Amino acid sequence: MKKFQFRLESVLGYREQVEKQKQVALARIQNLVVEHQQKLLQAYSILEQARAQLRDEETARGTVDVHTVRQRRLHIGSLKSRVSDLLKRMRKLERELSKRREEVIQARKERKVLELLKERRRVEYVMDVERADQKELDDVAGKADALKRTEG
Repeated sequence: MKKFQFRLESVLGYREQVEKQKQVALARIQNLVVEHQQKLLQAYSILEQARAQLRDEETARGTVDVHTVRQRRLHIGSLKSRVSDLLKRMRKLERELSKRREEVIQARKERKVLELLKERRRVEYVMDVERADQKELDDVAGKADALKRTEG
């Protein structure tokens, strides 16, 4: 009997490729998220250092230099703005990450469906082959039995 062939093998191969591409895209976004998390932590750290420095200067001196305080507060304002921008970018990346995860999950489901179908078809093929073999054996045994009866 001929070898098992799955008619949708090329579709299965295509779906495997699509899943791999989606996993690569997901990995890229995950790397971007990690990079932005690090940038955000650094920006928070710098902001907290600037705030602490301003507090220290205000409490250490009995008098406050208005010009210096204004510059420090402007600097802190720009740092807050940077942190805010990074947070917005981070939220956008997290939405993208979630979307990419869903795409990978969907691609995996589509591939698995075909793999299950392929496995079922292979099991059916094996059962058909076994039935055909059993039928041949039964025919041979029946002919041998009939031959013994006619000779005996």
